[in-house]
Amino acid sequence: MTLEEFLQSYGGNVCISIDGYCEEENYDFWTDVEDWRLSEDNSNHYKSTCIVRESWWNEVKDKEIESWNIIGGGIDKIELWVKLEE
Repeated sequence: MTLEEFLQSYGGNVCISIDGYCEEENYDFWTDVEDWRLSEDNSNHYKSTCIVRESWWNEVKDKEIESWNIIGGGIDKIELWVKLEE
């Protein structure tokens, strides 16, 4: 399963680490969304994040997943950890 397929089935709003690419990053969306949802023009000035807008996304989206795990819990935040095949 590729990273893109996996995230599509996993859904959005995730804290994720992808070995070699990001660590404990929070993404509201796994796929690209309308610009108005990512706008800073909102009442609380929250800026949404989308993993496909990362500069390295096209490099990794079609890579197969070697392993993954859910880590954390208790007093630590829950995080999706992914290692991609070389």
